[in-house]
Amino acid sequence: MRLDKPAANQRAILIAFQSQSWPAWIANPLKPDHAKDDRQRLADAVYKLNRHPTNGQICFRRDGRGTGVIWEFVDKKSEI
Repeated sequence: MRLDKPAANQRAILIAFQSQSWPAWIANPLKPDHAKDDRQRLADAVYKLNRHPTNGQICFRRDGRGTGVIWEFVDKKSEI
């Protein structure tokens, strides 16, 4: 995945997955920002990651508790 604009939060997520050999789940890797809600920042970063083309093969989502990120393969062909 290539991020053309500065995207520190998206990069943090990708780096965390890569450094841990792409486990199914990672804890929220974003550095705390006391001026902003951590769960919302994570939600925004995941949303933006899914906007970037990955040949329709990878989808990111939050874990439902707002404490981590999950990735999964998706088959776009079967959704048509």
